[in-house]
Amino acid sequence: MRKTLYVVLSVLVLLLGLASVGFYVYEVVALETPWTENLFRLLVIVFGCVGVFIRFVSGLRGSSGRASVRLEKYEAVLSDVLEDSFSDRSALRKKLLKAVRYVYENRPDKGLTILLALRDEAKTPREQSCLLYFIAKCYDAMALPQKAEDALQELLRADPRNGRACNNLANIYASRGDLTLALHYYDAAAAIDAEAWEPALNSAVLCFEHEEYDTAVNYAEQALEREPHIPAALGLLCVIWAIKGDEEKRDRYFRQAVAAGFDADGLLDTVRENVPFADLSALEDEEL
Repeated sequence: MRKTLYVVLSVLVLLLGLASVGFYVYEVVALETPWTENLFRLLVIVFGCVGVFIRFVSGLRGSSGRASVRLEKYEAVLSDVLEDSFSDRSALRKKLLKAVRYVYENRPDKGLTILLALRDEAKTPREQSCLLYFIAKCYDAMALPQKAEDALQELLRADPRNGRACNNLANIYASRGDLTLALHYYDAAAAIDAEAWEPALNSAVLCFEHEEYDTAVNYAEQALEREPHIPAALGLLCVIWAIKGDEEKRDRYFRQAVAAGFDADGLLDTVRENVPFADLSALEDEEL
């Protein structure tokens, strides 16, 4: 849209400049107006049009350059999902990256149109899996969870060890309140990627929301085994131990969470929300 606008405006400015020159020539030749009479006005208009035309052309190039940079950014960040999909066909690869940019820039409907069309061009199961992953992201962003689930299930039938797909599918079941299925797919995601801590943390938060505190503690500790300084996991353990009445563990995890970057006042407020009559005076007076 922006590119089209720049082109239209550039053409209009160019036509204005040419029209001014044509009218000046008409005045001098046909109307026998002295050539010096309107020359200054003509030069002001022409030079103004040239300057504006150059700015529009520069904007057109800059817009194209910025779009190219954004595509490269998404290609780098999502390299493990994109892999070599359509790498042997540069035009299709560019379409894929453009669709991905639409997905992450809140235009999933545009991205979905491109991705669905690309399915007919996919040559390998890897390319189909890549497309299905982003198709599911589009449906999720468009608040169509059943279609997102269908796309992810199709992806997992072709690629059962896709950890991202497992995690995203678990998110869908979690949003429906299906604790069993959500934990099943979070566990699958954690088993596939031995370094990923997000699935365990997601499981911990979900169990906490369902008041399954012991299970939530186990999952939070699993997340911390993979990454020892997760503020959200440490803060969650602080809140859980406050609920369970273990002040020693509550205070220990409070200090660790704040040291890891959790806002102290925010964490104290969260503890109060869950344990309204908790005595937090010692923590409030600490210099952390």
